[in-house]
Amino acid sequence: MTWQLFIPLIWCMSVVISQYEPYGENVAFGKPANQSTTYEVYKASLGVDGGISTNFNDGTCSHTGEGPRYAWWTVDLEGFYFIKFIRIYQWAYAYANRLNGSKIYVKEKDYTWKQINFNSNWPPSVFNVSVELSEPIGEIMLNNYVVQGAAAFICVCELQAFKVIECVPFSIENGNIEVVKYGDSNQNFTYGTTLNVTCHEGYMISYDGLLTNEAESTQKCNATGKWSRNLTCSVTTCGRPSNIPNNSKEIVTPGIAGNNTYNATITVECNEGYNNSLHEIKPLRCASDGLWRGNLGNCNGNYVFAKVYVLYTFILGS
Repeated sequence: MTWQLFIPLIWCMSVVISQYEPYGENVAFGKPANQSTTYEVYKASLGVDGGISTNFNDGTCSHTGEGPRYAWWTVDLEGFYFIKFIRIYQWAYAYANRLNGSKIYVKEKDYTWKQINFNSNWPPSVFNVSVELSEPIGEIMLNNYVVQGAAAFICVCELQAFKVIECVPFSIENGNIEVVKYGDSNQNFTYGTTLNVTCHEGYMISYDGLLTNEAESTQKCNATGKWSRNLTCSVTTCGRPSNIPNNSKEIVTPGIAGNNTYNATITVECNEGYNNSLHEIKPLRCASDGLWRGNLGNCNGNYVFAKVYVLYTFILGS
C-alpha cells in the first residue's frame, strides 16, 4: 500500500489555555525522543524541537513509518517534574486522524506507567491534556494500536509538557507550619499553596527583618514561584522599660536572647534613705507580646528618718 504525505498550507487553530494559567516552563523541549519506526526523515526529535506548526510540509513534525498495527512515540524529560498539562500539536485537518485512538502514558518516580485521560478523536489539531497527578513524572509516551485494518501511525508536530510553578519548600525556625490549602498537583510548595505560620512562644513574626507584634501569619506560593513574604520568627523584644523608679539599683536577669528579650526580668532595690511605695514588688517581665508586665513601685525618700535626723541635729546644735 502506498500513501502520500501532502497537505495544503493550513493555519494552526487557536487554543484557549487560560484555564491552565499560570504554568511553568515546557520541560519537554529539546529532550531525547524516540519512536517505534520512522517515516523518511521525520524523526522523533521533531516532536520536541520547538516548532508548533501543524502544517506537515513545514518539516517540523515527527511521523512513524508504515507497517505495524502498533506505533509509539516517547520523550524522556531527563528528570521528574510535577506537570500541570500537556499540549500536543498534531497534523491538521487532512491527516488529523494520525492520533485517533492514541493513549497517553506517563512514567512516575517509581518507574510505573500510568495512563492519563486523553480524548484523541479528530479534531482538533491541538490538544490540551490536564495531568491531575500528585506524583512527578519523568517520561511521556503516546501509543496507538489498531486491532484490524489500516496501519497505526503517530504524528507529533510538537509535544509540550508544562510543569507546575513551584516555590522553594518553606521552613521556619522557632515556629510551626500548617498547610491551609494545597496547590497544584496537591503539593504544599506549588502555586496556590497557602500556609499558616505560628511562632513559638517568645517569638514574633518579622517581615523583611522588621519585627511586628504578631505571632501568626500566612504564606502563599505565588505565580512568580516565590513565597508572598520574606517571613521569619524573631525573638520578642520589649525594649527599655520606661517605669524604672528613680533612686534605685536595677537587678536584671537576661531573657532567651539577652536583656530586654522574652522572659527577661527586672527588679530594683531602693537606694539608702529611700523606701519602695509597694509592700511587695512585682518584678517586670518581658512577655510574649513584647510588653513588660509587673510593677516596681516608686522609691520615695524616708521622711521619718529625715525628721529624726533634723531634730537630732537641732538638739545637738542647741
